[in-house]
Amino acid sequence: MTRALALMALMSVPLAAGATDSAKPAEHRHYLISMKHEPEDCIRFLEDWEKEHKALLAKAEWGCAGGTHSGWVLVEATSEQAAIAKVPPSNRPGAKAVLVEVMNNPDHLKKMHQQLQQSNALQKSE
Repeated sequence: MTRALALMALMSVPLAAGATDSAKPAEHRHYLISMKHEPEDCIRFLEDWEKEHKALLAKAEWGCAGGTHSGWVLVEATSEQAAIAKVPPSNRPGAKAVLVEVMNNPDHLKKMHQQLQQSNALQKSE
């Protein structure tokens, strides 16, 4: 229980004054979704996007022309699962969503890493 309280206390500390991106409510967090597919699935995947998620298709980037059969799209969601749910069902198996944020403040980045190190040290000590 002590460990849980310590972790909760660490998580509640603001990372840096003026760090607006990380201070956003959970529903406004950005997730970068990566979706791999086989070369023979390219046309079907794009057709699914066109039918089901045409507006989001305009934001997606594809590596197929360079030989990397993957797509990437940045979305706002409340969780990794909610982010993946925004892409067509045919693209979801194997899709990964990563929480991302802009790190344009070196102090913010340093503070975040210090907190992560403290959290890891707490976990190791118990």
